[in-house]
Amino acid sequence: TALIAAAVVVIMVIVTVSAAAAGIDIWKWVQVRGEGTVRFVTEDALSKDIPAALKQAGIEEPLFPTWIPEGFLLHDQQIKLDKQIRIQVTYAHKFKTLMINIRSPIGDSLTGIIEIEEDEPKEYLSHGKTHYIVSNCEQLVAYWMENGYLVKISGDVSIEELEHIIDSVYYEVQK
Repeated sequence: TALIAAAVVVIMVIVTVSAAAAGIDIWKWVQVRGEGTVRFVTEDALSKDIPAALKQAGIEEPLFPTWIPEGFLLHDQQIKLDKQIRIQVTYAHKFKTLMINIRSPIGDSLTGIIEIEEDEPKEYLSHGKTHYIVSNCEQLVAYWMENGYLVKISGDVSIEELEHIIDSVYYEVQK
């Protein structure tokens, strides 16, 4: 047991030193407290600015909301800015989730499937643009196209909260 523990320590030291030589601090973790939970994420995961990432990719259109319902905390975010732009940000609050997805087409095509229950999509007009709201598996889903980008927001929120989130894409929303 002592040899295994010593081997693990040696491996951890080697990995830490190698990462530090590459300019990566693998031990830089941030504690994120939610109601009834504690998570540890890297500082980088919390410091990425989605609007700045979109501007870096040459996208000037407003695509990302500036308002998230109270209690939701950043849980995960993935940003891919190459041939196809893919941004996925997940927020969590107790047993609720809220996910924001932004996708660009690959070449000239953008395909995607949005599952809906039997109801027709509700049209919601914000900033002169039509957004569609449907329900799927007891969650609300809003989606729309903006200059070739598919934006989808889904989660355990009320219709009013989802409309506030959509409105905040275009301007600051006061609640």
